[in-house]
Amino acid sequence: MKHIAIIGGGFAGIATAIQLVQQGESPFRLTVINPEATFVTGIAYQPYATKLLLNVNAAKMSLFPDQPAHFLDWVMAQPDYAGLPQPFVAQAFLPRALYGEYLKQLWQHTRELAERKAIILQPIAGSVESCRPLNKQFQLTLENTAQLVADWVIIASGNALPSNKVLPDPCIAKSPFYLQNPWQCLPQAVLTASKPVLIIGNGLTMVDTVLSLRQNGFTQPIIALSRHGYGMLPHRHNGLAYPDFSSELLAATSLRQLVNVVHKHIRLVRALGVSAEPVIDAIRPYTQQLWRTLSLKDKQRFLAKIRHLWGVARHRLPLHIHDDLQQLRLDGHLKIYAGKLLHVTEQPDGLLVDLTNRKTGQQQRLAVAAIINCTGPESDLRQQPHHFMYQMLQEGLITQDSLRLGIAADSNSFNVIAADGKPQAGLFTLGGYLRGELWESTAVNELRSQAKTLAAQLVQQL
Repeated sequence: MKHIAIIGGGFAGIATAIQLVQQGESPFRLTVINPEATFVTGIAYQPYATKLLLNVNAAKMSLFPDQPAHFLDWVMAQPDYAGLPQPFVAQAFLPRALYGEYLKQLWQHTRELAERKAIILQPIAGSVESCRPLNKQFQLTLENTAQLVADWVIIASGNALPSNKVLPDPCIAKSPFYLQNPWQCLPQAVLTASKPVLIIGNGLTMVDTVLSLRQNGFTQPIIALSRHGYGMLPHRHNGLAYPDFSSELLAATSLRQLVNVVHKHIRLVRALGVSAEPVIDAIRPYTQQLWRTLSLKDKQRFLAKIRHLWGVARHRLPLHIHDDLQQLRLDGHLKIYAGKLLHVTEQPDGLLVDLTNRKTGQQQRLAVAAIINCTGPESDLRQQPHHFMYQMLQEGLITQDSLRLGIAADSNSFNVIAADGKPQAGLFTLGGYLRGELWESTAVNELRSQAKTLAAQLVQQL
């Protein structure tokens, strides 16, 4: 009996496991390994702050690419939503905790289906310490030294913690007033502090952290510091479709030409008083194809010059969440600076921070209760010596893509590429680890399609 091990029980891992069980016709063994606290929901859909909302409307959040209304239909069957008009619910940005309940229910149904099909489905609460070849299989060693052997291994372990490189002094990483993990439950000492909190980073994770701080009773000012200081944008034209201009996009042969095409269409909608959002949404179905056509030099230019602008345009907030943030700024409870950290000193009750403020051109000194790192997950495996994939990288079982955004892999078969440049038989990855190959590879839309495709390939070989 074939044994498939999935490392990671967040959305990507669970979606793959569900597809394997649904598509499987003959018995096999399926193990899903993930820490218990985030099993099924992952970090994204835990109920640690009830005000956190999905950043995509309900109509686009089905786990199944061939059943686009699956999540919406499930929501309409819930008591709190049964009496509401479905078209409005479809366009709503619903609580992430609700989506977590959706995933939990699907997982329970999957376990029941697996039992009926004689598929051995085993969740293991824990973390993988190492993965090594064993004959034509793989041996996984867990944190408690337990071991298991699998024929196929799927790496779906999600995002790593943010890098500590943002700190001018590496020693501060050991301070109790520094939070490298922005998704952890906030310490009570921070929530009750009489000093501001400094957040490094200005993206969606910053927004989540601000909302969590306020919901959990933090009353002091919050300062967000990032290199550019770009403000987050709201969804203003949800459901407004821009005409397809893919022929122009796909005809571009360089990043410069591509940017010129996009700017032309943005100018057209802005002349009508409409933001760029519908244009960006029209690009979305083609981003992976466009990324593949760019040269390595153009990809490097994109990361250096356009990445942050794209992030602001692409990752938007529900309108009322954006309004809440703007009100916090107007009230002086949230301040967003463009600049960087210069120096950090630990004190008995917090940190003393020196930073540059690009707007004023001056240095500032702040006494803060804590620094929370919201700069985004570290993608360079060389900077993660305690991660099981660092061991795999060192031993040549996997390699990184040329941009070190993830793992080098065949984005059609999902086979990872080993140090000899050849696909590593039996070892697969999907989701965020394919960012170097596909760029857009972290949203539900991409993850659910990858999960279905990978599962179909493996089921054919069972």
